[in-house]
Amino acid sequence: MTNHPSHHHHHSSSISIHSLPRHDGCIFPSLRYKAYRDEQARLHAAWREREDARLAAIARGDANPPAAEPDPTAEKEIGLLGLLKFVTLVVLGLLLAGKFVTGEWMWEGDANLKLGVWVREVRGWWPPVQPRLFSEELLGGFDGSDPGKPIYIAVRNRVVSRRVASEVGLTD
Repeated sequence: MTNHPSHHHHHSSSISIHSLPRHDGCIFPSLRYKAYRDEQARLHAAWREREDARLAAIARGDANPPAAEPDPTAEKEIGLLGLLKFVTLVVLGLLLAGKFVTGEWMWEGDANLKLGVWVREVRGWWPPVQPRLFSEELLGGFDGSDPGKPIYIAVRNRVVSRRVASEVGLTD
């Protein structure tokens, strides 16, 4: 019997990762991610080397420096990821707006009450709007005969536009 290495069957108690069943490319996602990161680092280093050589050629005044190329490892925001980011920001914006307007994240509560407080606060920053006074003759000029003028209607000593009057059910 020879001491040839091929005849020795070494039984190891450790199990190789490659002998385990593979489901999604690798049994341990963290190892797959590490392999991906290592590959990205290798690609980036190679690109960095080419980029440094290109910059050195330009600095030397080389008449024909290598063409610039984008970093192959630079993150590209594409499609679904960009959309997801956008939707997330919109939802966050709505939540913050709800908190600001109603005091509740999900827009519950009496929005009109809180909004009224803000409207009164903001109105206080500008001089008050003086109500316009109409004589009967002046109001007669807003009867619809001039297409360039709105139609106004007097209701209980208040002047409203026909649009407003129809919205509140005063006219057809």
